[in-house]
Amino acid sequence: MKMLKELLDEDMEEQTDAAVKELLPSVHPIYLVNERFGPEQTASCILFSEDNIHLLITAGHVFDNLQGSAVYVGGEKRLVHLKGQHYRTRPDGRAESDKYDLAFVELDEEALSCLGNVRFLHSSDLDPNDVAAKGHYYLVLGYPATKNKRINYESYKAPHNLYIYSASSLALEKYRRLSILEETHILLDFDKKMIADKANKLVNPPKLQGISGGGIWRIRDYSNVASLAGPSPRKLVGIVIEGHPEQKVIMGVRISCIIEAIKHQYPHLREKLPNVNRIYATINSKVL
Repeated sequence: MKMLKELLDEDMEEQTDAAVKELLPSVHPIYLVNERFGPEQTASCILFSEDNIHLLITAGHVFDNLQGSAVYVGGEKRLVHLKGQHYRTRPDGRAESDKYDLAFVELDEEALSCLGNVRFLHSSDLDPNDVAAKGHYYLVLGYPATKNKRINYESYKAPHNLYIYSASSLALEKYRRLSILEETHILLDFDKKMIADKANKLVNPPKLQGISGGGIWRIRDYSNVASLAGPSPRKLVGIVIEGHPEQKVIMGVRISCIIEAIKHQYPHLREKLPNVNRIYATINSKVL
């Protein structure tokens, strides 16, 4: 007879594999032009759509200090140039004091036609009121820069080497230690010396640079025995904004913040987006 831990490990692996297969088309790499005038992968993003508004959502710092650099997103077969305005959270007008660190860009028809076979998340895929509860199990999807360097500069084709990481949430004491609120942020355990593969063999994970802007999904609730009887709903609860190796955590900002920012920019979506119970965010706009 299998022990409980073995059964849970098998369930975690099964749920993770299924979630990756479902969610992968909604997560994409972002590129900026480097000093050699070629695209260099610097971040990740997720795609979201509601009422024919198509948005690319990522970390706010991606758009800081662009200095005229073009911004691209990795589509199904090629890099797609982003144009228009980006909208960034700035609580007091200064990027350096923005703990939310979120941004989004509305995709125009040209960008949509060039992206290819991708998936846009919708309101039903979001949970803006997730809490850091013991037993919640999360999945992080993003593109590390060190794994996505080989770019075909003639065709603007690029690799899509995804990093998959699953973990549980941390105790509230960790939030207090980092001077952040659980209502606005989510912390996941990340000790790079203790990362294991499916065979429970320790591996050396890639650097987290480039994963900022990737998604954080809650894919299982092990505190609720009844939920283990079948597949759990996979809900986007946050966006990765940074890693803290010394604190052994990955930090994300909760999707509630970006929902409120979207409502601010698109008032007609207020009734169609999920209700947010715990936070409000403001935004500034700037042309790319």
